[in-house]
Amino acid sequence: MQNRNCDMLERIASPDNLLRAWRVVKSNTPRYRRMRSSGPDGISLVEFEQNLTAEILALRESLLGGYFKPQKPRSSAIPKKDGGKREISVLPIQERVAQRAVFQVIEPLWETEFLDCSFGFRPGLSVKNALDCAQQFRIQDNRWVVDGDIADCFGRLNHDLLMLRLKRKINDGRVLDLMQAWLDAGVLQAGPPVDSSEDIANWVDRASSFLKFSSTWALDAYAEEINPYAAARYGTDASISDKYPSYTLDRDELVNDTRSKALKKMVFSGLLWSASWARPAFAWMRDTAITNINTPAGRRLIKKGAMTTGSLAGVAAAAAITTYLLQRKAGPAPTGVLQGSPISPLLANIYLHSFDRMMLRRHHCLVRYADDWLILCPSHEAAESAYNDAVVSLARLDLKINRDKTHIRAPDEPFEWLGAVVK
Repeated sequence: MQNRNCDMLERIASPDNLLRAWRVVKSNTPRYRRMRSSGPDGISLVEFEQNLTAEILALRESLLGGYFKPQKPRSSAIPKKDGGKREISVLPIQERVAQRAVFQVIEPLWETEFLDCSFGFRPGLSVKNALDCAQQFRIQDNRWVVDGDIADCFGRLNHDLLMLRLKRKINDGRVLDLMQAWLDAGVLQAGPPVDSSEDIANWVDRASSFLKFSSTWALDAYAEEINPYAAARYGTDASISDKYPSYTLDRDELVNDTRSKALKKMVFSGLLWSASWARPAFAWMRDTAITNINTPAGRRLIKKGAMTTGSLAGVAAAAAITTYLLQRKAGPAPTGVLQGSPISPLLANIYLHSFDRMMLRRHHCLVRYADDWLILCPSHEAAESAYNDAVVSLARLDLKINRDKTHIRAPDEPFEWLGAVVK
C-alpha cells in the first residue's frame, strides 16, 4: 500500500483514469448545456471533446511534469430556498477532469473508513437512505430531534486541518501539493484584503524603527559593560574628571572607541540585531512581505515563521518581529473549498468525519447528509445534551452551528429535511 500511495500521481494521470474522469464530467452535464457549459477559459465540453486525445495527453503531461496550475474559478450566485444566495464556482473543463481523476483514486482510501451515519455524496447511498435511517431511529422511540445545520460549512473548512487529514492517507507529496493548490485557488477568506498593503507597510516600518532603536540601546548598554568609562557619556565633563582623574581621552573619542569595541564583540557573539548594512535587507523584506502577504502561500509562510532571510542575526531578528506583527495583522488562516467542484463533497466528508466520530462516541443517533444532520433522542433532556455536544464538536473543527436553522423538534412536530417531510 505504501508503494502504491507513493506513485499515486501516476495512477491519477494514467490515460484510462483521465478518460474515465472525462466521461463522468461529460455525463454530469445535460446535453443541452454542453455547448455553452464552459469555464473561465471559454472552452466548452463540445470543444474539449473535439480535441479529446490532445487534451487528455496535455493534462497528463502537465500533471506528471509538475506544471499544472489551477486557474481562478468563475463564481456565480444561485438563489436558495430561504431567500439567500449560494456561491457556486465554475471551473475549466480540464480542471474538472483533473479533480475527478484525483477523486477516483483517493475516494476508496476513505470510503471504507466513513461511518454508517454519513450518507451525502457516497457511492450507493442517497437522500432516501438518509431519510429511511432517520425514520428507523424514530421508530425505536427516539422521537425528539435536533435538526441541525452548519453555518457556511464549505466556506469555513480550515485548510490546515483538512490538509492534516489528507496527509494521513496520501503519502505522495505531489498529490498533496496539487490539493493545496486547489485549496488556494478556491480560498473564500485568506488573509487581509487587497487594500491593506499600506497598513502592513506601516507595521513593518514600526518594526524596523523599533529594531534601529533597540540596536543603538544594546550597543550603548554593552559598551558600558565592556568599559566603565562609557558611563561618562551620560554625565558632564566635570564628573568625568572627578570620578576618573586619569582620564585624558576626548569624550567623543571615548564613546566611539567603546562603541566600536562593543560592536565587534556583539558581532562575534552573534548578538548583532541591526546595523546600516542590514537596512537594504529590511527594505527588501518589507516589500516582499507586502507583495506576498495577500497570497495563501505567503500566509502559510508567515504562519510557519519561515519568513527569514539567511543566517545573519540582525536580519533574522527583524524577520521574527516582522513575522509576529504581520501574523497579528493577517487574520485567520485560509478557509473554504469550492462549491461546484468535483472533489469538494469528498473533502467535506473527510473533514466532517471527525464530527461523526465525536458524536457517535457520545452514543448519539446521528444521521448526516453533507452539512445537514439530525440527532434523534429519547427525551428533551437528551436532545439538549446532543445539541450542546454538537456545538462543542463542531467548534473543535473551527465550525459553528447555524442557530437560525438548528432546532430541537418535539416528538409530534413534523418538519422538512432534505426536501421531505419527517413525521
